[in-house]
Amino acid sequence: MSKKALLKCFFLKTYFAIDSLRQLVNILHRFGYFRRICGLLEIPHLSTFSRASQWFQEQGFSDLNAQLLNDLDVQKPKVVMIDSTALRSSLYDSQAKWGMSTRYHWFKGYKLHLCTTTEGIILSHVLTTANRNDAAVAPELLSSLQGWDIEFALGDAAYGSEQIRKTAEQLDIFFVSPINRRNSEERKDAYGRVIPVFLKTRFGKWLFGLRSTIERVFNQLKINGLEQPRWYGLHRYLLHVQLCILIHNFEFLL
Repeated sequence: MSKKALLKCFFLKTYFAIDSLRQLVNILHRFGYFRRICGLLEIPHLSTFSRASQWFQEQGFSDLNAQLLNDLDVQKPKVVMIDSTALRSSLYDSQAKWGMSTRYHWFKGYKLHLCTTTEGIILSHVLTTANRNDAAVAPELLSSLQGWDIEFALGDAAYGSEQIRKTAEQLDIFFVSPINRRNSEERKDAYGRVIPVFLKTRFGKWLFGLRSTIERVFNQLKINGLEQPRWYGLHRYLLHVQLCILIHNFEFLL
């Protein structure tokens, strides 16, 4: 069974928000049209899809997205932005955790942390449980950008930590985020004095205004079915998230 045909099946699963591989197999048995567009002469066994799913999460996504970014000629983005969004899951999901969200307040589920270009192309991602703090995940997002020759990274006040700034400096990236008011008394260093002034300049306002791009990316992903409140299981959600990201980036080739 070719990986191309299996990937088409996974795209089908994502597009129609099919909640399990078993249900995907059942739908392929029922509808010949779907088998034809996926290029299937015979329907793979459930165990084949399970192995393909594991390969995709561990290696396939990274390889495919790296090739896609190369095809999109994403070589030297000078400015990137990071942020996260809440993804609700089933209340019966034993792997999910409770967390806080601006939109949902208390919710049970996961968080998707993204790093995108100013055009909206997704460079890296991390899926965590909802109780993980944004600032704790940011260094992992930034570390994945090594070799990209990025000059600025933008984040909101939730990312106003010294650890994030140090990680960015190691990559020769200037990290820009408003000073978190809760930490304002602790930020008496040069960064804490300069950033509020910088963000009031014309260039600072224009630069930080680029953050609206990542908000539009999250909005579009959710319109396209990223969030599935009835689903459960970290690995099930991760496969869905990675496929949504791949489909999102593919659209820039059209």
